[in-house]
Amino acid sequence: MKTILISLILLFTINCPAFADDFFKSTYKKCVWSLTPDRINASIDKVISAPAEIVPANKLSDYDNYILKHISSLNFDNSAKPVIYYQESNDYYRDFLFLDNRLSAVSCRYSMMSREIFLQVFNELKSLYGAPETKREELTTTHTFKTDKTTVIFMIRSHKDGFKSRIYFYTNELFRRVLMQ
Repeated sequence: MKTILISLILLFTINCPAFADDFFKSTYKKCVWSLTPDRINASIDKVISAPAEIVPANKLSDYDNYILKHISSLNFDNSAKPVIYYQESNDYYRDFLFLDNRLSAVSCRYSMMSREIFLQVFNELKSLYGAPETKREELTTTHTFKTDKTTVIFMIRSHKDGFKSRIYFYTNELFRRVLMQ
């Protein structure tokens, strides 16, 4: 009985548009590029009940983050010292990348997203950031949205139960700041 109840709760959570929509909205609302690391736990909400934990500096080179990998390749002399905080649950993962003591990127990963949730998130991104540039590859489709201050990369991969997806928000100043250091 306990296993059935847990399975039903997980099924509801994964397919519940309200929860997924709350997670998405709470993520993009965190893209305040003046946020500092000391304010991260105070500014996060309870959509993911876990506090934001720091990735130890000696583990950053192994940390799986698309934006971090790009800025690391530009950081020739290691003068840029990124700091990452993350939150995770069974179905969602979110991290906050700080550079020069300012929030520079936020990413979130959905373990599984139904078509309905995908459409809600996609339409919300479109209403906030305008029409995307879309690139389709063999397994992944990438939608890139841009405004004058923020770029959003929405990567999805079809799966038999829906979509696995990642969303990256980053300040348009990020790469310029890395190169100028």
